[in-house]
Amino acid sequence: MLNNNFAYKLLALGCALVIWAYAKQNPDVLPRPEVSQTSVSRELVLPLMASKVESGCIVVTKPDTIGVRIEGRKEYVEALAAEPDIITAYVNCRDRVEGTYRLPVIIKLPEGYTDFLTAVPHPGEVLITTKNQGSREFPVNATLTGGKPEISPEKVIVRGAPHDLYLVNRVVAVLDAKSSTAASIDGDFPVAAQDSNGRTVNGLYISPRTVHLKFSSLESAKRTIDIKPKMIGQPSLPGRITSVEISPQTVTITGPSELLKSLNTLDTEPIRLYNRTRSFSQQVKIITPAKVSVVDATPAHLTVTITQDPSQQSDTIKGSQSENKR
Repeated sequence: MLNNNFAYKLLALGCALVIWAYAKQNPDVLPRPEVSQTSVSRELVLPLMASKVESGCIVVTKPDTIGVRIEGRKEYVEALAAEPDIITAYVNCRDRVEGTYRLPVIIKLPEGYTDFLTAVPHPGEVLITTKNQGSREFPVNATLTGGKPEISPEKVIVRGAPHDLYLVNRVVAVLDAKSSTAASIDGDFPVAAQDSNGRTVNGLYISPRTVHLKFSSLESAKRTIDIKPKMIGQPSLPGRITSVEISPQTVTITGPSELLKSLNTLDTEPIRLYNRTRSFSQQVKIITPAKVSVVDATPAHLTVTITQDPSQQSDTIKGSQSENKR
């Protein structure tokens, strides 16, 4: 059977070799998948990043976004337009210490696209300003209707340009209206730096960016209690105290109900009277036990009236003379 068909088989093999050799020398004759060669363009707006910022510096001004024109084969342009986040637009800040610089915008296309597309930013250069970075530590404050929550961590590090850090008066946990009045909370909340007027100071980096707040008012109570000025010593003779006034005279406090029941008054910080010869007024802090807080935590105002009483000095002199006679 092999002898009968050998000539035909040999002929078929020869034809196949000829076709293969011809196709190898002329690849354009082979069928290919149909791919669109149409060139199109699209305008995208991308976030502008700052890369390789020098240690100890921060970028304080730069454009937030940049326009980019991409042009090339239609299927690649449409793929990028559908997922613009795979393109990166940035400025290289290496070796840029404190100052203002005009830097070129760099566009990084994903792997596999560079042979089929061009990406041109506009403008091609942008101005950026870098500043030496400072840092300060601040305690975190949280305002709740029912009382004071547990805060973890209690302090955060705020970094930024010195002139921005100077504006910061406090750091607060940012709560929405529902959370600030809730009977209990247990979760993470973002923090913000504020100035003395309660306005947010922008352009700062806070670490960590969130704190954990835990609070339950189910076992808490409120109570109004008297304030007691804590006086230490006596004024210099012949002066004597004729009146002590504190405003407000009472405050509202919150805390565990059993603890509030055990309190009769709240002392102020100690007021030293040694070497005092005249009346005076000053603000004083109200001292509260742990887990107890004042609803309106503003300092109290203390006024102490001191009058000169010669009889006080006369009695002292007479007493000294009597002692000498003995």
